[in-house]
Amino acid sequence: MLTGVYYFPTDYGIDIAELARALEERGYDALFVCEHTHIPTSRDPATLPITVFAAPPDREKLLPYREAGIHRVLFEVPDVSRDEILRVLDKNAPLIAQLAEAR
Repeated sequence: MLTGVYYFPTDYGIDIAELARALEERGYDALFVCEHTHIPTSRDPATLPITVFAAPPDREKLLPYREAGIHRVLFEVPDVSRDEILRVLDKNAPLIAQLAEAR
């Protein structure tokens, strides 16, 4: 299972480049920066990878996603200061490492 975060950038949050480096250092696979979304109409829905947004950073709650064949889970980065964001990433780093090992 791939792991990543989605982030709504604000003027008081962390710089996107710094966030990307921090995520990579902690073993995350992806960073999604929110703007707007759409679903392509030309694809077969059966072939689309499934992504769960705002997944709970809890191993036991994530296991059913894996068993259901979910391709990616994204954790929310809170809309807080840079230092608080880095604390959240550090707190979740052991979980990310466990999920990466289980691939």
